[in-house]
Amino acid sequence: PISLQQYLDANATGASLPDKSVLITFDDGYISFYNEVFPLLKKYQFPAALAVVTSWLEGRKPPDVGPLVNWQQIREMEASGLVAVASHSHNLHHPVTANVFGDRGEAGAALICHDGQYESLESYRSRIAGDLAETQAVFERELGHKAEVLVWPYGEYTLPGIEEGRRQGFKAFFTLGSGINPV
Repeated sequence: PISLQQYLDANATGASLPDKSVLITFDDGYISFYNEVFPLLKKYQFPAALAVVTSWLEGRKPPDVGPLVNWQQIREMEASGLVAVASHSHNLHHPVTANVFGDRGEAGAALICHDGQYESLESYRSRIAGDLAETQAVFERELGHKAEVLVWPYGEYTLPGIEEGRRQGFKAFFTLGSGINPV
């Protein structure tokens, strides 16, 4: 296992990683990570990354989302040196209406369609920039630093979204694909 920092360093400099490297990641921030996974990471001294939806940690999680870690637990895990915390957005982890037929798309990757009108690219960029600025503000307030990595909800993203993420200070973006992130 490699740490998120090792991945970032290799991505930035082209430095090689050990053969058969694996970055262990977890999304959403469920309490089971703290209660079940974190003790195993400590036992085996394995690094991992945890991506959290910051609005959920502020009490605005959907009813179908189970119990989550809290900021004190996140600070404890980060202080261990084994857990790096990434953003999973502030409030993009939900579907939106993506076309006039009512089909759903992911909030981070779809232009919202409302009353037969599509969101403009400018409005989309502004919405994504606002969300990512908000998640960074929460990270700074709660952890004293910005997140370096954004894990796109459901792995869905757009190139304008990546551009806005870079403007907000993200150095890497994770999706559901395997291999080195080319973006």
